[in-house]
Amino acid sequence: MAKALSGILKHTFVFAYGLFTLILYGLTAIRKGFFFRGTTEKEHLELQLARDRFWNLSKTWSGLSHHYIILRNGFKFHYVSNDPPEGPAADKPLIIFIHGFPDSWAVWRHLLKSKALQEAATLVAVDLPGYGGTDSLEEYSSTNVLESLAGFIIAIRAKYGIDTDAGIRQRRTVIVSHDWGCVLSMRLAAEAPQLADRFILSNGPLVCIFNEG
Repeated sequence: MAKALSGILKHTFVFAYGLFTLILYGLTAIRKGFFFRGTTEKEHLELQLARDRFWNLSKTWSGLSHHYIILRNGFKFHYVSNDPPEGPAADKPLIIFIHGFPDSWAVWRHLLKSKALQEAATLVAVDLPGYGGTDSLEEYSSTNVLESLAGFIIAIRAKYGIDTDAGIRQRRTVIVSHDWGCVLSMRLAAEAPQLADRFILSNGPLVCIFNEG
C-alpha cells in the first residue's frame, strides 16, 4: 500500500511539475510577444543569405558540390559531396552522413568543411525523404523511409565505386547518423549490416530499451 501511494505521489509530482513548466514558458512567451511577433527585416535577410549559401545548387560550398541520385523507382535523393562520383580517390573511405529531424545535410556543415576530413575521405551528406532537395514520399511510414534510405546507400556505394563488378567493399564505408537518422541507422545496422563497415550513431534512443522503460 505504501509503495503504491509513493508511486502515485511521484507521478503526481512529475505531472504537476511538467504542467507548471508548460504554463510558465507559455506565459513568458506571451509576455515577450514571441507568439505574435512577425519576422524582422534582419531575420528575413539572414534567411535569404542562408538559402543562397546552402541551397543554391549552382554553387559549391566549402569544397562541397550538390548532386542528385535517382533510384530505380524514380525517387530522387539530393546530397552534397566533396568528391565527384566519376573520380573519387581509390584509397579514400566513403563516409555517409544522415541527419535527424527537422534538419537537412546542412546540420553537418561544421564537420563537412574540415579540410583534413575532406582530404582523408569521400564525404556524402544526404537529405532524407521530404527534407532539403530530396523528393517527398507519397506515404510516410518507417518501412517506406527505411527502404528508400537503404536504396540510396546501395546506389551511392555503386556510384562511388565501393561495389563494382570486380567485387564488393572495394573501399571502406562508414555511416554517421544523428537523431531520427540515428534511429533509421540502428535498423540498418541490425537488419542490413553489410551496408557499412562501421556505424557511428549519435543522439538517438535504443527503441527496444526505450519501450521497456
